[in-house]
Amino acid sequence: MPTQLRLLRRGYRAAAAAAAVAASKAGARRKVLDGTPAALGFRMPAEWEPHDQCWIGWPDAQGFWRDAAAPAQKAFANVVDAISRFEPVTVCCNATQYARVAHLMEHKSNVRVVEMSACLVWLRDLGPSVRILLSVLWRKSLYSLELALLTHYLFYHQFVVREGDTRLRREIAGVDWQYNAYGGYNGLFGPEDHQLNRRKGHEEHITEDNLVARKVLELERIPRFETNFVLEGGSIHVDGEGTCITTEQCLCHGNRNPHMSKDEIENQLKTHLGVSKVIWLPKGLYGMLLKKNTPYS
Repeated sequence: MPTQLRLLRRGYRAAAAAAAVAASKAGARRKVLDGTPAALGFRMPAEWEPHDQCWIGWPDAQGFWRDAAAPAQKAFANVVDAISRFEPVTVCCNATQYARVAHLMEHKSNVRVVEMSACLVWLRDLGPSVRILLSVLWRKSLYSLELALLTHYLFYHQFVVREGDTRLRREIAGVDWQYNAYGGYNGLFGPEDHQLNRRKGHEEHITEDNLVARKVLELERIPRFETNFVLEGGSIHVDGEGTCITTEQCLCHGNRNPHMSKDEIENQLKTHLGVSKVIWLPKGLYGMLLKKNTPYS
């Protein structure tokens, strides 16, 4: 084959691949996928696999933080500064904090600030893992569209991967888990707890937090899988090769999915994370309990 023809064909394939990815993202907004990730060939990769972007929540001065959240905000700003030197960062903050945070980050070219109404900053648990766990799914191909880094205070997008037989397209989707504030009134919140519960009702906080995953997916034009299963992103770990590690203390607690048996919970993990094996630890991290001994992880 003449060299010019080979180059022309190679350029056409690259253009077709880029167009397919762009069309996939453009058409994904608000799209809800049928079935489960595992049934469609997705799997969740390990946390340490490469990614392109980090999401992080911002402490609200009227939340759980001491000294009007000033020390926490300083620490978070340092984290954003450090990470943004190497990759893009999206900072999610409440409306009351938006102007200040946007001004604080305006000279950081690698940082985006978005308004995201939420009570907590643990995006790993809710969002596509902070509040409600958001798991981002992708199909391996020529173009990389990974979205997030998952660490303690960072908005944790958990990825699931689908291996395809073509290098011309890569699909991304998200699992929109349910978040109930670590067990609702028997978990993080209670009618007697915190001034924030006097400002807003308990249910309103959970509703805000439970929408974070969906909002992030829509901002990124990523399709999603819906589920009624309650899960926090910090309660699971996968190795990217078919194994999930979690704890009985957290997932089998009666204030998460009380209508499900352990076997049924394990089945939810397998169908939504694309794993074939679940290792159950009896207990989680020492001291990681909320009120009324509700496990956090």
